[in-house]
Amino acid sequence: MMKYLLVTAGALSLASVLFLTNAAYAAPCDDDIAVIDLALSEAEVTGDIDAETRARAAQLRSEGAALCKAGHHEQAAEKLAMAKELLGIPQ
Repeated sequence: MMKYLLVTAGALSLASVLFLTNAAYAAPCDDDIAVIDLALSEAEVTGDIDAETRARAAQLRSEGAALCKAGHHEQAAEKLAMAKELLGIPQ
């Protein structure tokens, strides 16, 4: 019985670590995506950024989100950084 409890506790600990690690990787992408989405919405309302630049930033945002979802976080960060630069968002 004690061996079963130790194995179960170990498995739960490993699952928790894997879950938290995955969440840590997703958070930076999610934060950047949310900031980009807000800036795109504001730019559309105010007209401060031309439509072509907004479209390019939206495309980079979509590519970054897809890369993030696929687990390519470094490449996603590059795409999202380019979108933020186009929108004038400080890094």
